[in-house]
Amino acid sequence: MRKIIGLTVSVVFLVTVLSTYAEVIPEITLSGGYTDNLFNDTSSFGDSYITVSPNLKYYPSSQVEMAFSGAYTTYDSASLSNLSGSAAITIIPESKNEKLNFMISGGLSGLNYDSEIYEAYNRWGAEADFTMSYNVTPGVIFRSGASLGKTGYPNSPSGDSEALGVFAGLNFTPFGSNSLNLEAGYSLQRYVTGLDTSVVTNGRRQSLSVEGEKSKFQVANFSARYSRPFGVRTGFSAYFSQKYFAKDVESIIYGFSVDYLSPWYNLWDGWSAGANIKNYPGKSFILELGGSYTYKNYVPNLDVIGESIVIEQRDDERSVAYVRIQRPFSFSNGNLIRPTVQFSWVDNSSDLVEYDVSYYDITASLTFKF
Repeated sequence: MRKIIGLTVSVVFLVTVLSTYAEVIPEITLSGGYTDNLFNDTSSFGDSYITVSPNLKYYPSSQVEMAFSGAYTTYDSASLSNLSGSAAITIIPESKNEKLNFMISGGLSGLNYDSEIYEAYNRWGAEADFTMSYNVTPGVIFRSGASLGKTGYPNSPSGDSEALGVFAGLNFTPFGSNSLNLEAGYSLQRYVTGLDTSVVTNGRRQSLSVEGEKSKFQVANFSARYSRPFGVRTGFSAYFSQKYFAKDVESIIYGFSVDYLSPWYNLWDGWSAGANIKNYPGKSFILELGGSYTYKNYVPNLDVIGESIVIEQRDDERSVAYVRIQRPFSFSNGNLIRPTVQFSWVDNSSDLVEYDVSYYDITASLTFKF
């Protein structure tokens, strides 16, 4: 509660003091909800939560944007309450060539859990990106870039990672209102894996310690996104993305089986497809309907279950459907209040029985922009 009060005081400061400057845009989002399955597994642990999230954007010049954000989330029953924050800067240097543009960005982030139970998942991250775009012809834009990222788990022998990636993409508008975006990328990822535990085998206790090993992965990805309006009140978008290991994976990762908290949560190959329809049924309301399907083939995981050491191979098929309703309120002084309600249904089938689940989420949020 003290952390929520602290964030609230910070927000009041941002709103009452910093908003007097035109180059500063403060925002706060209050949200809450209920999930029928917090850990995405057969424990079916349902819980409600509340999040306070202040955000601030500062523009010291027309070429520079600085963004700061924080969030504190508290849960009713689970011990997952946590504090997170980030700081980022984006620079768009002036270009003498009107068709050529550059963008440099970087940032720091961190997340800390209140409970010692989950302190192994505390983490920090740093990222730097460079992007170049070129207007080939009216309606056709080519872009490319590179990124460098690093993540650290200070309370765990596993999870630290480094990634270096490059990408190239093309955005164009064929046949008028249609918009198509294509992108391909390649990255080198390195994870530090480790496991330090004791197990009982044949009545004897043995110690298994694997620390400091580095597993390397080469990941290629491709994505396509299409969008177009239908009339003046309806818009449609769809996407397809695929990523795969460019080199056969021989590594095994260690432990961390708490699904979405795991450092390995995104370490899979497979594909995903989805679609979204946005409609303005009245002058003020915004209605969105959408869904997606994702197939994930995870890297083999070595874990300790009870007193046994096992290697798990996990393949998931995940289907999601959602409906979202917004009703923004705009004021003459530029302020905005945007309430949002969303209902989601998730069906996840998996080779591992503990992740073969279906559940729903309900969220409601109130965003104030000053």
